[in-house]
Amino acid sequence: MRFLILSLAALALVVSWLPSFSVVQAQGLDPQGLVLTASEVPGDLRLARSGTVSRGGGPGYEVFFEVADPFRVGSEAIVQVVNVVALPSDPATGFNDFVRSTQGLFGGLIEQGPLPVGEEGRGYTSSFNAGPFSGSRAVVVFRRGPAVVGVTVSSTSANAPLNEAVQLAQIVDTRLTGAAGGAP
Repeated sequence: MRFLILSLAALALVVSWLPSFSVVQAQGLDPQGLVLTASEVPGDLRLARSGTVSRGGGPGYEVFFEVADPFRVGSEAIVQVVNVVALPSDPATGFNDFVRSTQGLFGGLIEQGPLPVGEEGRGYTSSFNAGPFSGSRAVVVFRRGPAVVGVTVSSTSANAPLNEAVQLAQIVDTRLTGAAGGAP
């Protein structure tokens, strides 16, 4: 009887692990190969850090690009781009979790509605003015197949760089579509 219980527990563990493994492996997706590269972000940004992450029970990769020389930043400059690509075990739940964590992390974001990226994409913006200083942020979160992607663009402009965030997200979406062998 003990052997039967242990066998069933082991089988349940293997079965629960297989769906996320098979989707990722079958499509051959590598989050590190899907993120933005230095040549795709504005030229005055440099790679500040990158590394693996775990989101929604699956693998992921994130990159941070920051302004190379903070003392030469103009009033309308993009100062940071962050890109995260994750392969959660459940993409729909992973997408909703990503949106919730984005709202919690940045707070005060205003939803900009559906966006032309991924199978489901949303955009958020925020901005602030403090005397002569202003800043803004645009966040795009989208889902394509098994992947959930986030792109954040921060600027010294009072106008949130949503168009730039969408364009960068579309680069990742195109790469993701090609890697998965599907149509957008």
